[in-house]
Amino acid sequence: MMNARKDIQVQARRLYRACLRDDSLNEPAAHRVSSVLLEKKPRGYLEILKVFTELVRRHVEGSTATISSAVELTDDERARVVEKLNARYGRSLDYRWTVDPRLLAGIIVRMGDEVTDCSVRMRLKSLFSPRSKF
Repeated sequence: MMNARKDIQVQARRLYRACLRDDSLNEPAAHRVSSVLLEKKPRGYLEILKVFTELVRRHVEGSTATISSAVELTDDERARVVEKLNARYGRSLDYRWTVDPRLLAGIIVRMGDEVTDCSVRMRLKSLFSPRSKF
């Protein structure tokens, strides 16, 4: 017999997979799952909900690219960034665009735990780092 923690993990993953459509999260389905769990209160529902919510959070973070730039990007610049990131990850992503005036120029892309820093500040920093061959 499966231990209780393993059973909760299995149930939460099953519910999470039921909310996916072609690797995209069906948000209304995820909300329904949460609502039904809170309404019906099956055994271990709080733990199941906690694991389910974590799986959804990871999915959203892993599918959302946050792009920070020194100034507002034009539509053409945004389209080029979207094209390159979709090609890099092999799928369509959700995008959040922010302006960070602390950047001199360039962009920083954050997706989940991954950060790609293409800013002038980072390039200057690497140019003058002790490991630089300058």
